[in-house]
Amino acid sequence: MRDNNGADRRPHIHKELCSRIRFSESQCEKCLSACPAGALHIGDDILEIDNSSCTGCLFCVASCPNEVFSTSSDAEREKSEQSDFLYCWAMIPRGMMIPADLPPSIIPCLGSIPPKMILDRVLRKKSPLKVATRSCALCEMKQGESSFRKREREIHELLSILGIGDLPLVTTRGTDKEERDVLEIVRRQWKYLEEKNAISRRDLLLHFRDRIVKRELPKEMDGALTTRPRPTDTMQCVTALTQCNGANASSPKTIPFLREIHIEESCTGCGVCADLCPTGALSLKKTRDCSELRWRAAHCSRCDLCTEACGKRAIRFLPGVEIEKVARETVTTIKRFYNHLCPECRTSFLSPHPKAQCPCCSKTERVIEGLFQMIYGSDV
Repeated sequence: MRDNNGADRRPHIHKELCSRIRFSESQCEKCLSACPAGALHIGDDILEIDNSSCTGCLFCVASCPNEVFSTSSDAEREKSEQSDFLYCWAMIPRGMMIPADLPPSIIPCLGSIPPKMILDRVLRKKSPLKVATRSCALCEMKQGESSFRKREREIHELLSILGIGDLPLVTTRGTDKEERDVLEIVRRQWKYLEEKNAISRRDLLLHFRDRIVKRELPKEMDGALTTRPRPTDTMQCVTALTQCNGANASSPKTIPFLREIHIEESCTGCGVCADLCPTGALSLKKTRDCSELRWRAAHCSRCDLCTEACGKRAIRFLPGVEIEKVARETVTTIKRFYNHLCPECRTSFLSPHPKAQCPCCSKTERVIEGLFQMIYGSDV
């Protein structure tokens, strides 16, 4: 992997959204398996990126369903609003130093393109985005291309259902002229960075003064999302597309790669799944008389954290969600539990039935009955 002598290309981290941080027993390894450099480290309440080994490929940004990793908002906006042509950095001649701040027109790999970037272009009705690459089969980051193709198929499936047309992204093999264009872009970027860094003594002192006064947050916390739970940017784009184009949808009017939830009878209403859900797809509404487990399919990021955390294994998913449910962000009550207070032992408990027997008293009765049978026999 080529890097810039340890230049910091690490994305921002919103670790409060990470499944492994929210639930210590989670086995999610989507970002770990996507990282070709092994630069990610996850432990007890720790999510870090090793700057010495991180290459800035941004595979973690594209692979995480909960959008734990992100680039700066300015960089994302630039790449989304730029000209309609992107270049893979494999087209940069070997031996040439790659700037830490890549120009908007150069991306590390196809695998670094997040779904929200493509969906956002569809929403804004921009022309197809063209990406010039080298031979992905021979690239040291070729796994990025295969993961991108998987996301591409899902997006293409969604657009076909909504009657939007072809995928707004075209990949081509880079030509000699495009390689020369990339070389010139990198040279201009280096010149820009040199001019930007050549600040006067007065500007330097002002910069340090501002840092002291403003007490800037570290990079990992800068821009952290504090209004969670909320849907990911990708699912917000999917919802917006269904709202704009749902009327043109083909039959059957369902989105196959989204999922409906099914709760088994073994559910106890503990609410752990709702507490851990980072997007608010699952929520628990409590009233004086009952507690309702609610589901909003339009907010589900498919992270599977709820299935991992459920001690009763009561959660499973079924493929396909109706477009109307996504467009309206429909909230469905999938389980209702009534609040009960036992008049005998004064124990509070939940039950899916309006009238239920206290589980503590029932257990005591069963124990007494078992002892009675052991002493006197079952015929008494």
